[in-house]
Amino acid sequence: MVAPPSTGGNAAAQHPQSTSRSSARIANSSHHPYAPNVPLSARRAAPLDLSTVERRGHQSAVREPVKRVRPHSLPEAPTFRPTEEEFKDPMEYIRKIAPEGKKYGICKIIPPDSWDPPFAIDTERFHFRTRRQELNSVEGGMYGDNGS
Repeated sequence: MVAPPSTGGNAAAQHPQSTSRSSARIANSSHHPYAPNVPLSARRAAPLDLSTVERRGHQSAVREPVKRVRPHSLPEAPTFRPTEEEFKDPMEYIRKIAPEGKKYGICKIIPPDSWDPPFAIDTERFHFRTRRQELNSVEGGMYGDNGS
């Protein structure tokens, strides 16, 4: 029988070392609101407040200067600035300008200032797995194999 830690015993002695290490990691990781066995698809997070996210091109949009001379005499790719009416259906607009864009292999579309698409990711259900990488850990001990 093993004495509990509150009486000076070592409760970890009854478990293999690898189990106690993983249990300690789970117990010490207080930032996980869900048990590790709850699938990501069942988890929910607080929705992201998009008013705090700076979006490039909004309210401080500065027109880019047109570059006249390109290295190796490469032609400038076309830049399209559709009107609100043209950009009501963005995919239709892209299909419309595709023949011109294909000539260059690339094109740039600058949407109207009033265009404000909804955020495309459900921030309450979006999850990604993170990995923990332990640094400066040596398996053989603190000073290496020779004990010096």
